[in-house]
Amino acid sequence: MPLLTPETLHADAKAAFRAAVGARQGSSALGKDMLSKVEAATALHGLGLMVEAVPGWEKVADSATINLKAFLRLAQDASQRTPSSRQEIEAAVATFDFAHSGEVTREQLSYVIHKEGLPLGITERQVQQLLTEFDYDGSGRIGTNELVGMLTNHEA
Repeated sequence: MPLLTPETLHADAKAAFRAAVGARQGSSALGKDMLSKVEAATALHGLGLMVEAVPGWEKVADSATINLKAFLRLAQDASQRTPSSRQEIEAAVATFDFAHSGEVTREQLSYVIHKEGLPLGITERQVQQLLTEFDYDGSGRIGTNELVGMLTNHEA
């Protein structure tokens, strides 16, 4: 999926919300115009948006329900906090990449997330899962191309 543009964000987010509501199998305690926190995060990730970077996201209860209006606000907030160009992604890698190798290790990723106080609220186990999921070449590190793939929801 290409990176979202401000012009397409609203329509794409609305379509993602509707698709997520429509994808439910069987009965759901949620209304037809509501998503769970997990469903909302999954739909936003599908758009290449990092909802975890939205301030306060980690404080949203796991049992919370999210309507379309709230989902569109989340998409807008996440889009402002998600790198939107390769240059921004390369700058992000440089922030993590203390050795200037063009790659980020688990230790570097963990340090930046936990020691620099990024508002992601993720555990060490989740850091390892991120690394495993997006380390497409199996090197144990995330390179610039892999980070581009991670943030744009496809392999670079």
